[in-house]
Amino acid sequence: MLALVLISVWQVFGQYMIYWMAALQNVPDELYEAAELDGASEWQKLTRITLPQIRPVALVNAMHVFGLVVTLTGGGSGTSTYVVSYFIYKQAFGSMPFAYGYASAAALLFSVMAFLLVTSQGLFVRRAQKMRKEYGV
Repeated sequence: MLALVLISVWQVFGQYMIYWMAALQNVPDELYEAAELDGASEWQKLTRITLPQIRPVALVNAMHVFGLVVTLTGGGSGTSTYVVSYFIYKQAFGSMPFAYGYASAAALLFSVMAFLLVTSQGLFVRRAQKMRKEYGV
């Protein structure tokens, strides 16, 4: 699993570095200046200004590792590198008799979880945009 994580990080590192740099450059300097005037420490600036402002960019790439799991480990020794998408694939097509119903239920549950994750991220983005409007940025 560690090898899969390292390869996945290496695969998208440059792309996400651009996203993070753009997000960090969009944090208004006025917020840091106001925090300094209020006597905020560097830790408080990080946790109360920087991280909330760049939260919309904090994306998870965990749902895109199916190809890596299939080509590198095939699920690993036992099920050590199983991810949800590979589990669904194995249930639907990996053994006889095919377990289409079980795979469909797992896919539906996975879709609901992904929907909740995306929806909550959208709410965080909307909240961050509202905060930016309140501060006039």
